[in-house]
Amino acid sequence: MKQYANYHKHDIISNIFVPDTHVKCESYLKRIKELGYDCYWTTNHGSGGDIFEARDLCDKYGIKCFFGVEGYIVPNPLEKDNRNYHIIIIPKTNEARKKVNYITSHASEEGFYYKPRIFLEDLLKLNKDDIYLTSACVAGLMHDEDSIELLLKPLVEHFGQNFFLEVQNHQDEFQKEINRKCLQFSKQYGLKLIAANDSHYIYPEDSKDRLEFLKGKGINYGDEDAYVLDYPDYDTMFSRFQKQGVLTDKEIEEAIDNTRIFENCEEIYLDKEIKMPSAYLNLSPDEKIKELKKHINKKFAEIREEEHIEGEQLKKYIEGIRQEMQTIIDTKEINTADYFLLNEKIVDLAVHKYNGVLTRTGRGSCGGFYINRILGMTQIDRFTSPIKLYPERFISTARLLENRAMPDIDYNVASQEPFVLASREVLGEHSVYPMIAYGTMQIGEAFRNVCRSHGLEFDEFNDVAKNIDNYLEDPKWKPYIEEAEKYVDVVVSASVHPCAHAMDNKDLRYEYGIVKIGNALCVMITSGEADYWKILKDDFLIVSIWGIIADTFKLIGKPIITVNQLLNDLDDRIWDLYANGITCTLNQVDSDYATSLMKKYKVRSVGELAQFTAAVRPSFDAWRDAFIYRKPFTTGSKYLDDVLSETRGMITFQETLMTYFQWLGITPAESIGLIKKISKKKIHPEDFKNLEDRLKEQWIKNTGSIDKFDDTWQMVQGCMSYGFAAPHALATAIDSLYGAWLKVHYPLEYYSVVFRYYEGDMERTNKLTEELKYFNISLKNIQFGHSAGSYKINKEENSIYKGLGSIKYCNVEVGDKLYELSQSKQYNSFVEILKDFPGDSRQLDILIKLGYFSDFGSIGKLLKIVEVYNQYGSKTIIKKDQCTINKDIMLQYATETEKQYRLKDKDGFINYLLENITYKEYPITQRIKDEKEYLGYVSLKIEGKSSTWYVTDINTKYSPKISLYNVGTGEEKVVKIEKRKYQMVPFDKDVCLRATFEMKNKCKKDENGDWVKLEEEEEWIKYYSVV
Repeated sequence: MKQYANYHKHDIISNIFVPDTHVKCESYLKRIKELGYDCYWTTNHGSGGDIFEARDLCDKYGIKCFFGVEGYIVPNPLEKDNRNYHIIIIPKTNEARKKVNYITSHASEEGFYYKPRIFLEDLLKLNKDDIYLTSACVAGLMHDEDSIELLLKPLVEHFGQNFFLEVQNHQDEFQKEINRKCLQFSKQYGLKLIAANDSHYIYPEDSKDRLEFLKGKGINYGDEDAYVLDYPDYDTMFSRFQKQGVLTDKEIEEAIDNTRIFENCEEIYLDKEIKMPSAYLNLSPDEKIKELKKHINKKFAEIREEEHIEGEQLKKYIEGIRQEMQTIIDTKEINTADYFLLNEKIVDLAVHKYNGVLTRTGRGSCGGFYINRILGMTQIDRFTSPIKLYPERFISTARLLENRAMPDIDYNVASQEPFVLASREVLGEHSVYPMIAYGTMQIGEAFRNVCRSHGLEFDEFNDVAKNIDNYLEDPKWKPYIEEAEKYVDVVVSASVHPCAHAMDNKDLRYEYGIVKIGNALCVMITSGEADYWKILKDDFLIVSIWGIIADTFKLIGKPIITVNQLLNDLDDRIWDLYANGITCTLNQVDSDYATSLMKKYKVRSVGELAQFTAAVRPSFDAWRDAFIYRKPFTTGSKYLDDVLSETRGMITFQETLMTYFQWLGITPAESIGLIKKISKKKIHPEDFKNLEDRLKEQWIKNTGSIDKFDDTWQMVQGCMSYGFAAPHALATAIDSLYGAWLKVHYPLEYYSVVFRYYEGDMERTNKLTEELKYFNISLKNIQFGHSAGSYKINKEENSIYKGLGSIKYCNVEVGDKLYELSQSKQYNSFVEILKDFPGDSRQLDILIKLGYFSDFGSIGKLLKIVEVYNQYGSKTIIKKDQCTINKDIMLQYATETEKQYRLKDKDGFINYLLENITYKEYPITQRIKDEKEYLGYVSLKIEGKSSTWYVTDINTKYSPKISLYNVGTGEEKVVKIEKRKYQMVPFDKDVCLRATFEMKNKCKKDENGDWVKLEEEEEWIKYYSVV
């Protein structure tokens, strides 16, 4: 059987640079097996594709895995040249692969213009025997005179016989012309031809699926759309070249056979050994352990003294630290000590050199390992924790050595930059990069794409996409849904992972390659792949609550208090906040759902709050009611109740689940591995069934019968996917308490900060505004002399003034400048402000209309002053034929000629005009419109106007439904009005009404179609008049 090497193909990873194909790597491997071939290349546009997925799948199918890139290249990548010629690069060895990684990385770093463009000089620096090159497709190096003269010829001169002229068998004239040029160059330079398919799918009939995929995205590639871009067998490939009629049979055979030269390259080599970078490369494993002990002893001595740890308590600490240290010693073969030394140094540099803000509590299981506390990664103390924390939940000898699991600390930070800078200072500038995250089509978007490709209207299919499970059997939509399923999990975009960073002592540009996504560079490995292939990653997750906490303490003028200081200063005022639902922006209790549960639960301790953060998770459904109302609870099995007595029979944390597993014969290391697999949905169904059988067998041994196993097993399964680790629950609880403590002790400062953080979030802003009543704080509208660019506190008034930065068309800079002016200068008139105003005319107009300058007069008056000032303020000469002012008055301030007045007392003249201006009061309805336009909400309140209602919206479809805003009180409500009444005196939105209201029973139709009254009431307009 004849075969060839299909080195030029594309899978869904190409889509990160150009929407190109819907076919996945595994589809190619299945085709390779079907053909009886045994080689696969990772070739994709702009990169070598996902080598980790490719290597893993090739191992699964028993196929050789080789590296390839279809790069973009221009004569000078530093210029804005978007011709972006294509070139195929096949490295011969793994060392050469890394050099190619660097070349494509450099293309993203410095050569990016729409696409990552390779530098010609980077290729020419390679040893000619490092790589093979081909001239690629019709967009490649044979495309035109420039590509030939400026790129192909220098490459041929350098690489000689390692450069191939690529021919393809598409039937259009341009491809034939390219093939003829290749033939000519082959003879002229003695170069070999090589045949390629440029595969984008597997079978010819798949062309329709690709074109529909692209059509749904509004893309077509012109003549190329007529190409057959499949993965044919040898004979089909040969016959297509014959049909094309450019090459002789001998030339075709040689070109196809030449592809097999690439099979002599080294396969991609990747291993699953733990790759632990080191901050102490010059030390041996034993010396690193010694170094770590030195750090631990020194820092624990400081903690001991500061926290007065002594006597029996000290013995407990020392014993626990030694046990944790023994795990590190026992696992020195994978350099566990390096992990702690590295992270200690990163955190220390990030916090103290780069002013990074790190959560005081940690994330995940970090807080359960006391050495993390000593080294500064957390301030949680497992020995004094109100809930039991297990150090082996973080690391254990069995997990590290048997499961080859990497240690994993996830950091909650206010900003990533300090921690990335610190990491790069320790390991090297190019040894730390954020990871890539692929965006894939799920069924809803795949369905939308299919509908777009069929020309359906958006309004017709969008609601179906939102509720697609309801339409699976719908005769109209079922065919589109079934068609969409083939596109599910197709990569359609890439982004920078929000927190995961790969770390190594090596240059990641060489090891795995980096790509430019948006404005950032990220390494070509996903977070999940890093776990699987044992590449160290640190997660720096930006958490707004820690930005809020840090900024509030900064405003107070004090350092952030420690966890111990916080926990020693909790009183009833803190717990009353939770009980009363004053929880907006507090971690884990910010949502309406969590707040409503908290008001019922009424937490009174840190331990209870930690349990509550776990209880609001979806996994806790079976126990939530009993927990919230503090009811007695039983699993139904007295044996299991005893095992879970610490949590009242409820599986509150992942550690509780571990207790359940261990009772049924699962080792701690295995139980942790199981929890991780289940939570990430990576456990195979057959493995899950085997687990159930093992547990059932042990249950019978422990209890003597099968009774209650199925019932309890159902409850247990419910918590597997979403359960919290106990240290994480405690950390989130303490994070919440930091916010609560600040609310109680420094409410002005805290609320001024959170208003700034959430100024675009009207729902939260409204909740926060309502909470201010609890502290008797007033939130005041913008006011000259009180407001700055951001929210400003006034301790004397116990008030917070809104900032100008949140106003449409205004900004923080103008707000701060106006505040500085108000504090540095005494303004006696509005004209003096006009002379100094730092913004533009639109900003001035908006601020006047929003009442910012109300101390200097009404809105109508100030607008008239601006009009007069703009007309006369800059003038010294006024033409008589344009002057409407009495001559006697003019001569008091000016001299005259035959045709004009020349002002001699300009200020006096302006003052006279302003003292005698006439103006109209600014309408209330217009003030409300302005607030909606520029603030995004209405806050106007006018004393004596409590019977006046502004209509913000109206729906007249049935009985008109009216949305109202009370001009006097600020109350908002939705009411109804009888259609007959409305038709007699109709009105639209943006008008004011004077109205009285009445309550009426709601009505609805019964099964006979008759209207019946319900007990529930709703509000209706009784009488009204349009103001």
